[in-house]
Amino acid sequence: VHGSVLQALQCTLASFTQCFAQETKSKLQAVHTSTGRLLEQRRRAIDEMSSQLEERDEELERRSSECTGLAARLQMACNRALEAERAAAQAESDLAAAKAA
Repeated sequence: VHGSVLQALQCTLASFTQCFAQETKSKLQAVHTSTGRLLEQRRRAIDEMSSQLEERDEELERRSSECTGLAARLQMACNRALEAERAAAQAESDLAAAKAA
């Protein structure tokens, strides 16, 4: 009797261990699959963000270049205005000198 109880206990333990191992393996596979999906989603999100950052960087570079060009044109316009003011002052001075003579 003692031997049959021990044998039944061993059989039950082996069955429990096998079920536990199968359940654990199944859960591990589910976690692995889920993790794979999450990693793929994150990879796509990172790729999308990288693409957006590249586009923004290109736009920033374009606008920076545009601003540099506008600043150069503004400086040239300021220089021409200064030259015109000097020429006008010289013409006024020459006119005053001509009237005085």
